[in-house]
Amino acid sequence: MAMKKIDLSKVIAVGHRDRDNILEVLVEQDNEYEYMEVPAPYAAYSGLRDLADALDPDVIPIRARPIQLPAATTDPDVSDTVTDSIVASPIDIDMRPVRSTMASAVGYNQEQQVLQIEFKNGAIYQYEDVEPETWNDFWGSDSIGIVFNEAIRGHYASKRCK
Repeated sequence: MAMKKIDLSKVIAVGHRDRDNILEVLVEQDNEYEYMEVPAPYAAYSGLRDLADALDPDVIPIRARPIQLPAATTDPDVSDTVTDSIVASPIDIDMRPVRSTMASAVGYNQEQQVLQIEFKNGAIYQYEDVEPETWNDFWGSDSIGIVFNEAIRGHYASKRCK
């Protein structure tokens, strides 16, 4: 088997546009973001996600969703694929401490159906439109990390709060 050394340290986020098999890549160079498109099957995107998980299972998930980019960005396609920056006003949610290798605390606002997770690295994310049943499965699980990876990560829009 031949192997090649690669440096992915400048890759900020990846996504996949299924309709035309495009791997979308956000790269940071010299404090500027560059959006790139590379023809690639979904398996390439899936493999990159699996690799990131294998290297550090406590890394915060990246969820593609629209955001406002700095004024220097003029490509309208970019705003449809880039991950969230930290939001200014998260919903206030009471947090409960948990024993997990993934998270230190979780909380849920049933009225607004928002799940909040404080990850071990201190980052806090909120997941929108999470049904009460999913919250109950998550909270009642022996392993919230497994439920998170199978039922929440990639299934709900998210925003970083801290």
